[in-house]
Amino acid sequence: MNLQLVFLWSKKIHRWLLWFVTLLGSWMMLSGYLMHKELEGESPVSVEIMLFLRTWHNEVSSYFIIVFTLMMLTGLSMWGVPKLIQRQNNK
Repeated sequence: MNLQLVFLWSKKIHRWLLWFVTLLGSWMMLSGYLMHKELEGESPVSVEIMLFLRTWHNEVSSYFIIVFTLMMLTGLSMWGVPKLIQRQNNK
């Protein structure tokens, strides 16, 4: 397997996953902030909306973990592949 091809594909996938992590993370940040405000008694939204936010926060967190883990793995391969290429070239 061509290590340079692995590096390029990892870089491309990592870049796309970055956008998904940003979008999912923004949603989780907003819903988490609103849930925190509910705990403080300063909820700016109704109870029905809070139930919706809590449910969706729990649903999105599963996808966030999957995407973040994939992003971590592609980042690890982008870090490790140049080291493997350098090791092969030194031999």
